[in-house]
Amino acid sequence: MTYNDIREAIIGKLRAKYPTYSIYGEEDVEHGVKAPAFFVQLLPVSSRPISIAHVQKTLMIDVHYFSAAKTYGDLWTVAEELEKLFDLKITIQDRSITIQDKEPEVVEGVLHFKFNLDFIDSKDGITINLDTGEIEVILPDEELGYIEGQVEPMRELEVKEEF
Repeated sequence: MTYNDIREAIIGKLRAKYPTYSIYGEEDVEHGVKAPAFFVQLLPVSSRPISIAHVQKTLMIDVHYFSAAKTYGDLWTVAEELEKLFDLKITIQDRSITIQDKEPEVVEGVLHFKFNLDFIDSKDGITINLDTGEIEVILPDEELGYIEGQVEPMRELEVKEEF
């Protein structure tokens, strides 16, 4: 699952709820924003390896809403709608990710609806066969030291205790 997959899933939910509004990704905002509109920004917070094959990632999503009405009433109405739209989980490809720490705020007449996604992702090219428990290198990457046929799964160690 890539950051672009996440961004597209968020934009897809916004398009379904607000089909007549403009929705901008990060590359589009330089050309100006025509309200009512949304701008979706992804802010990686952390990426921490938890095993040879997996990474724990935290990503902050900041959905900006630009109101055509330019009223606080409109901004807070949309904040409540976004709270319902991004309720508990979001589906990204074949995964369901829990939405955490929702926080709406208005800054200089723009609604910022922020939330976090905390998930575990597989490292590129490495998977664990759930049937056998063996590590499989799908896309060998010699620069990372993962060469097909040279990656061995962990072995059980016997510890001798001497007193």
